[in-house]
Amino acid sequence: MKALIVDDSRIMRNILINILKETKVDSGDIFDAPEGKAALEILNLEKIDLLLVDWNMPELNGLDLVKIVRKMDKYQNLPIIMVTSEAARYNVVEAIKAGVTDYVTKPINARIIMAKIKDYL
Repeated sequence: MKALIVDDSRIMRNILINILKETKVDSGDIFDAPEGKAALEILNLEKIDLLLVDWNMPELNGLDLVKIVRKMDKYQNLPIIMVTSEAARYNVVEAIKAGVTDYVTKPINARIIMAKIKDYL
């Protein structure tokens, strides 16, 4: 299983990487990117099985990244979990309409993230 974490915060990416390692995802199968454009490069080079994405990022934000990914044939059924500080109900609705599979608000709780991730492992 290959996972991609997209967040402009290096600290948040490291936290999520460590959580994935606890769920037995091999560290060599965890990719990370600081924003959406870099994530698209990885998505085009690798076959990613799980995407964890922040909403607010420079260059290409998470919501726009999700919309682009959902138009890619090989990622029609990719589990996408938005991990963001955007907690308003309309943000959740907008993200779901864009194609996210699940939604987690920051600050994150490792148990919640692990519970959501295990459904897709």
